[in-house]
Amino acid sequence: MLRKIAEPYDVIGLNGCCIPGLRKFFVFTDGRIYPCERVMRAYNIGNIDKGIEISKIFNIIEEYTVNSKNDCINCWAAKDCSACFATAVKNNRFDIERKREQCEVIRMAKHFDFVTYATIMEANPNAFDFTKDMEIT
Repeated sequence: MLRKIAEPYDVIGLNGCCIPGLRKFFVFTDGRIYPCERVMRAYNIGNIDKGIEISKIFNIIEEYTVNSKNDCINCWAAKDCSACFATAVKNNRFDIERKREQCEVIRMAKHFDFVTYATIMEANPNAFDFTKDMEIT
């Protein structure tokens, strides 16, 4: 976690965004397809008759990227950010101010995580030693 925010960067990813329609999607009762249930109505990516439209997915990613890049490239929490398309939707459309509100909430949560980590490490410098032997399979 510390390495993620300590190293400077010129390029960042799409925060916590998925690639719409890649891993999951949501089909509404009228047959329209959405990236997920969290962005209902805001980001239609196709329908059951025509399938998923790649151009719509590209447009969603492009809109998010163009509107977010200046904020994100200067944010200390960007590399460990959980923001996604759903956090930027207000009134069924992308809203940069809504996203910025969520960014502040995310930064506050990350700050709390760092304070908690530092408090634990001050009390017990070996508190997380058990993670050195963990194996993820």
